[in-house]
Amino acid sequence: MDESIEVAAYRELKEETGAEGMYLEQLATYGAVDRDPRGRIISNAYMALIDKDSIQLAAGSDASDAKWFELTQKTGREERILLEDGCDEHTFQEITLTSDDITLKATLKLTRSVRGRVISYKRTIIDNDGLAFDHGMIVSHALERLRSKLEYTDIVFQMMPLGFTLTELQKTYETILDKDLLKANFRRKITPMVTVTDEVKKDGAYRPSKMYRFNPQW
Repeated sequence: MDESIEVAAYRELKEETGAEGMYLEQLATYGAVDRDPRGRIISNAYMALIDKDSIQLAAGSDASDAKWFELTQKTGREERILLEDGCDEHTFQEITLTSDDITLKATLKLTRSVRGRVISYKRTIIDNDGLAFDHGMIVSHALERLRSKLEYTDIVFQMMPLGFTLTELQKTYETILDKDLLKANFRRKITPMVTVTDEVKKDGAYRPSKMYRFNPQW
């Protein structure tokens, strides 16, 4: 009762996973009446970003285990329904989380509704396979937020080690965006955001690569 929501989020994350000292931002508030069959539950979701090699996950007081999961999101069919006062556009997505022999899935329907000049968006869980309640929706929302912020913020560096190569940075962008980027275009865009160091990284038989750091003056 004596904590702010943000302080509680940091505390819970540390207690349940052992992770601390990373970037954290509020994602959204989820309060659909029927989102949890156990009762009326309103959840404030947060998104944390961290270089996973910098911490060792450990389950806490309320968690039986804590694992890293690989996330994939596939877009399926799309449909457009015309109405008298506008239209509804539906896009179906499948969220999959995998870790060793564990696979969790959720199918979502993303709706874009147009009514005159008013445009609204809604996510709906169509099916769950291992994921609880509307958690697939929260994961989808977090991925969308992260992808959009790559375009206009320095958020990606919250997931990078202190020193990195440009190839490692590009691979991080490509992993999040789920697409390949042209090397020349990427480096031209990223140049103002990084500063070259005196360090190099040896990678097998390849020529050593220069190491960079985030440029806080960007």
